[in-house]
Amino acid sequence: MQVESDRTRTLMNRLDEAGKRSELARLGRQIPTIQASLVRQGLSPDRISREVSLLSERLTVRMLELAEHSLGSPPVTYAFVVAGSLARREQIAGADQDNAIILDDTVRKQSTGEYFSALSGQVCSGLDSAGFALCSGQVMATNPRWCCSLETWRKYFDGWIETPEPNALLHAGIFFDLRCIHGRADLLESLRKGILEKTRKRPLFQSHLAASALQYRPALTLLRRIRLERHRGRRIVDLKAGGVTPVVDIARVRALAAGLEQVSTRRRLAALEASGHFNAADRQALETAFDCISRIRMEHQAEQIEAGQVPDYRVPRSRLDRRDYRELRHALATVARMQSAMTRAFQARDFT
Repeated sequence: MQVESDRTRTLMNRLDEAGKRSELARLGRQIPTIQASLVRQGLSPDRISREVSLLSERLTVRMLELAEHSLGSPPVTYAFVVAGSLARREQIAGADQDNAIILDDTVRKQSTGEYFSALSGQVCSGLDSAGFALCSGQVMATNPRWCCSLETWRKYFDGWIETPEPNALLHAGIFFDLRCIHGRADLLESLRKGILEKTRKRPLFQSHLAASALQYRPALTLLRRIRLERHRGRRIVDLKAGGVTPVVDIARVRALAAGLEQVSTRRRLAALEASGHFNAADRQALETAFDCISRIRMEHQAEQIEAGQVPDYRVPRSRLDRRDYRELRHALATVARMQSAMTRAFQARDFT
């Protein structure tokens, strides 16, 4: 474990020292190998995802620094924010990039589009070269919609919260997990404060958000067996859509309804318990289920990485031995129970 920790620190130092995007891309492509090594060392899924997220974050920040160096000082101050799994510090191999820019409101007084278009282009293409694929849904700072002033961001969230609609929230839900990794963190904190004040007081929004979360169900059949799909001639279980995502959604819906500022899934669950919105037994059960699902998908990815394959979340039935199958089925049943409780608590079925 000490050797692997040293490898992580060494890579972080090399990322800090890299002077070219091509060099950063080469270093970034080493992150999956380190993840596989951490899995083989037996580290917890939480520790592994935090290590991977830390490396990915350092890579992104260095890309931003090089972009600013080549383009000159930005015309206005800004916050570069990451969304989704990296914001929650839960990123692992196979993740695409989700990011955005919040510009200081002085952007209204001057033209900044050319600068930030060039900056985000360098960063996002650099991350793509490093193995973090471009987001298929265009949730990136290169999309002008997600590179805008603080005032515009407030209008986006006001629309999602005040006039919620499940299909829109399904795509916008990722923006309720944001973290600033470069620039003015106070821009995001100002935005977040206003968001949480409203999500806590809007039962209609809470119901719609819970309803949109029901698009992702635990991978179980009606008989409580693991639901398998066909993919390239193999029977697989999708442990992202059918495992991790439902847990993340449960924690997000309940945390936003409680007005809690935590972003990571585990911290949200801990804060929900501490604030009396979740009992200790349910929190422990959901966290244990999350760890089981995460462990199995990380072990699957380690095998893929070591075989030179592109890591994914589709775990073949053939790699689940009797113990893993039993534990995974129990974990998914726990998630299904918690999802049903969320559905009842927020009357989500009325909005599906």
